[in-house]
Order: sequence, then C-alpha cells, then structure tokens
Amino acid sequence: LPGQVVRGMTFPVPAGKAGMHLGHVLNAYDDTPGLQGLLPVAMAEARVAAQHATLATRQPDNLQYMKTHSEHVMHALDPSTVPQLMAPGQGYGLRKSVGNIATHIELAAKEQDASPNIVTHARHVGMSTATTLSRVEQMLSLAAQVRAATSAADAAKLVSQLASLGEQLVAGADTNGDGRVTFETSEGGMQHVDQHVKFMLLNR
Repeated sequence: LPGQVVRGMTFPVPAGKAGMHLGHVLNAYDDTPGLQGLLPVAMAEARVAAQHATLATRQPDNLQYMKTHSEHVMHALDPSTVPQLMAPGQGYGLRKSVGNIATHIELAAKEQDASPNIVTHARHVGMSTATTLSRVEQMLSLAAQVRAATSAADAAKLVSQLASLGEQLVAGADTNGDGRVTFETSEGGMQHVDQHVKFMLLNR
C-alpha cells in the first residue's frame, strides 16, 4: 500500500538501466543499513523524526527533555549533526536517503530504456522529494534552535513548530487549501514519494 514500505519486501523492477535505479530506491543500495532500499530507510527515518518531534512537545516545562528529543529528531534527519548521539533511527538520515532517492529517480527517467510511465512519475517523485528536503532543512534549523535555547518557554514554541513539520514528513500538507494533499510543490510528503515510485512500476 502507498506509504507502507515493508522492510525485506522485494519489488519486481524492469530489466535494464532504468530498472536498476528503481531497484536502488526500492530494494537495495550499497551503503544503507542492512543494504536496504533507499525508500524503506527514508520512511523509517521520517517516522522516527516525526515521533520524537511530537514527544518533544509532551513536557513544555522541561528544557532538557525538549533538547533531548530535538537531538533525536536531528539524528533521524541527519546523524552528522549529532554524530556522538546514541539515538533511535537507522543512523543514515532522511536528508541523505531522500537526496539519493531524488538522484536515482532522475537518473532512471533519463535512461534510454525508461518507459513513459517512469518519466511521468519521476517528475511527481521529484516534486515530493524537493518538498520533503525543504521540511528537513526547516526542522534541522528549529531543532538546533531548541538545543541552543536557554528557557523552556522559548524551546516550547520551537518544538511546537517542529512537531507540526514532523507530521508533514510522511503525510504532506494541504498548503493550497483545496482539501487534498498531492505530490505537487510544497504539498507532497514521503507517502507521495512512495506512491509515485510504485506507480513507475505499473504499465511498464
């Protein structure tokens, strides 16, 4: 199902160079934890970041608590920002995994053996990965501000914003107020990346 990547599941991809890039996204990549596909790693990291952004809001009077969970968010987004931290997550980072997804989907669409379906949905994936990366950067900035905060009141305002963005990592956001969340610019989340990568496998 769209938005539900199952670790260990292997998806049949087309033969050829375009299919090779789809395989890196869906099934296996050479530097991910357990050599998973980039998409399962990204989905897992997004969910950890969202979970800890929400946890950070649970104790608005406890500055250290908010800092700890903000560091967990940072680790899930980009572990190089808190390299010494023992934290939940894959240890790979949403920033890196989504960036690699965008690269390999773009490469797949440029291959001579790419089907029209691959080319079409590559554009849709590209929009949602760009939006996700924008959210990642905003969340990293907010989390860093929480780490530097000297009062619980200041940190609480920041973690509220952090949690709101965290909720959008997977589900996206209805930014144009039309009652729908789509892959389009500023709306799509990781479930839209997942959905449109899977659409690339259809009618190939």
